[in-house]
Amino acid sequence: MSNKHTERAAHPAEDHAGIALSATLSWLYCGADVTTSDERISEQIEAEVILPAWQAVNSGISGSDIFAGIPDENAALWAARGVAAYYLEASRAIDEGDYDRAWARAAEANYWAGFLTGQAKNSFSARARDAAVRRHAADPRQAEKAFVLECWKDWRANPTRYKSKAKFARDMLEKCQHLESEKKITDWCRDWEKSEPC
Repeated sequence: MSNKHTERAAHPAEDHAGIALSATLSWLYCGADVTTSDERISEQIEAEVILPAWQAVNSGISGSDIFAGIPDENAALWAARGVAAYYLEASRAIDEGDYDRAWARAAEANYWAGFLTGQAKNSFSARARDAAVRRHAADPRQAEKAFVLECWKDWRANPTRYKSKAKFARDMLEKCQHLESEKKITDWCRDWEKSEPC
């Protein structure tokens, strides 16, 4: 790197790109604090991400080029190299006085860092949602709740069937073997009433 880089004060675009790079590296290395002086992690990051990105940028390959050609194998590592390349491009643009390009590269670094770290969360959320759906599908109380809802709709269409929610709930408890709470059924009735169109 040039001495010019170490002599000047950091530009806000470089700071933004650096934060994006730090978040990406932390995500890639399983939450490791990449700002610490843990030598092993620092060496690994330098060897796997920073140096390849630096070599790519110096040979005319941009962050966009890296993202356009990410292989399926080691995709996260390649994506981190892309974010690092955007950071390096932002830094170089500042050295050259091209602040518009610096901000553009910082924006790209932030976009991809957010995408990558967001993907991890979305992947976890999707798995959690799928597990909840399977759990509810296997729960016989959910089928009985659906049955109670249909009975409630019938009662709303023919209000003379039950004099109160409590009588309706008691009747449902007799018809359903897995439901145990009259209060829960009356709470459902109140919720369903609130969601009815006026």
